[in-house]
Amino acid sequence: MRDIRAFVLAVTTLGIFFLGTSRLRAQGATSPGAEEEITRKLQDLQTQIDTLKAELAEAKKKGSETTTPAAEAPAAAAASTPAAAPAPAPPEEKKTTLQAILGATTVSGFVDGYYGYNFNHPQN
Repeated sequence: MRDIRAFVLAVTTLGIFFLGTSRLRAQGATSPGAEEEITRKLQDLQTQIDTLKAELAEAKKKGSETTTPAAEAPAAAAASTPAAAPAPAPPEEKKTTLQAILGATTVSGFVDGYYGYNFNHPQN
């Protein structure tokens, strides 16, 4: 019985080894055009990244150009107004609400009830 177990274990191990290794390939064993395809895809992705960086820089540049004159306009208007102009009203204080305090916090719960009656000792 012991010899049969050893034989079955040896045959199983050799079967797994020989049948399993036929499906395995080394990392370097790629198809002939795979390396060129990967290189081409990498270059395409790099081109897309460069395009997006240029668009982002352009958007930031346009954003800073449009906000700069708007920020300077109140300063120029304040300089041209007479000194007797009334002071602006103080900002209104925002009321703090429970929703503002909790934010996105959610509260949930579960209620469970039970009623028991002893049928072993009726009152009759």
